[in-house]
Amino acid sequence: MLRSLAFFIILFPVSLGCAQPHEGAGDVQIEEVALAQPAAADSLTETEQQVQALLAEDGVHVVHFWAPWCHNSMSEFREGVWNEIIAAHEDVTFIFVTVFNDGDLDEWVLSQHYIPDRVHTFAQPDHGNSNRRSNRRKTFLGLPITWTPTTWIFNRNGKLAFALNYGEVRPALMTMLLDNVKTNWSRH
Repeated sequence: MLRSLAFFIILFPVSLGCAQPHEGAGDVQIEEVALAQPAAADSLTETEQQVQALLAEDGVHVVHFWAPWCHNSMSEFREGVWNEIIAAHEDVTFIFVTVFNDGDLDEWVLSQHYIPDRVHTFAQPDHGNSNRRSNRRKTFLGLPITWTPTTWIFNRNGKLAFALNYGEVRPALMTMLLDNVKTNWSRH
């Protein structure tokens, strides 16, 4: 009983503090994230340079980072998540980049799961054997890659609109984000 009372005394003020609205909470700040500048292009891998060229084209682009050994990446493929997303968005460019896989693309995985040929595929090399985490590249185009799978959505010639750096995506979420990216272009 005393333990419960102690938790209540400690947690109640903390929960009240968390429930307080942040000053200026009504003012949403949107910050654009810039990719690696052209001057730094020499330090980009060939894969980064090729993806950067695709992102410079007009339109909406989805860059999906995955690995064949990653359970979450394979789950998305097995469940047909990407097939559904790609089929529903013919006007979007899709770019799949294999990461943390010794620079191997493992195209057979994409073929086995019927990923369409219109998807651009690349493999990002690491600094050595990918099994050693210290060899893995932690960034792509100057942005952090913190998880596999990771999905980024770009608009307006390479402007990052959304970064989903937490794992699996669902078609409903991607549709909502892609619809959002395609609207109200005049405000961006």
